[in-house]
Amino acid sequence: MLTMICPICQKRSATVHETQIDSDRRVKRDRCEVCAGMKTEQQWEDEMASSQSQESEAMTRQRGLIHREFFEPRLTLMKAVELQTHGMCVWPAGNLTLVGVRCLTQADPMEILLGPPGLGQNHVVQRIGDCELHIVRWDADPQRLLDHIFEPFPEAGARLDIGRGLLLVEAESTLCGDSEKSYIFCNLAAGLFSWNASPYGTPYRFCPKALAGQKSISWCQRPA
Repeated sequence: MLTMICPICQKRSATVHETQIDSDRRVKRDRCEVCAGMKTEQQWEDEMASSQSQESEAMTRQRGLIHREFFEPRLTLMKAVELQTHGMCVWPAGNLTLVGVRCLTQADPMEILLGPPGLGQNHVVQRIGDCELHIVRWDADPQRLLDHIFEPFPEAGARLDIGRGLLLVEAESTLCGDSEKSYIFCNLAAGLFSWNASPYGTPYRFCPKALAGQKSISWCQRPA
């Protein structure tokens, strides 16, 4: 199931599901805990602040692990060829990280980071502790970058809706073997387009098929 937005406040997740029998009709209502009267606005804001703080700390730890275990041993070589990380998108709960890399010189960034086996590759997966690190060759062309991100998933059916800033993926729930990890990957892929150094000018969001018809799509709507 997808986490849907509360139809009343249009900002919180609809986690309360009620079924009311009215004149022999079953009426289902989805709403958030505040609009359902189970929490106050302040309680919800306090819980969100606490959750965001914990998530921020987890993201910092995961970024630190990636830098310490993967990039720091290669730092001298990276400086010599002016290799840059161009976006690092982290999801600690799923132990997934996507990072774009490019060289300002003519060197191949994948060969610099991975040695001869990396030469010419566009997307390589490395295990760093418990983390699955996806290293993606950055490209200023949106379509080529999209191809690089989804190179391990030839049946993904990924495409960009540039006008609305949306990433749509036909095989959104089957990329990584289970739906939750697949949705996480798609969200991180959209985040790579939205990095603050992106030339595309708009923040991209992953749009699950179930929400494609909606005018407003919230970031990170994923399986509950």
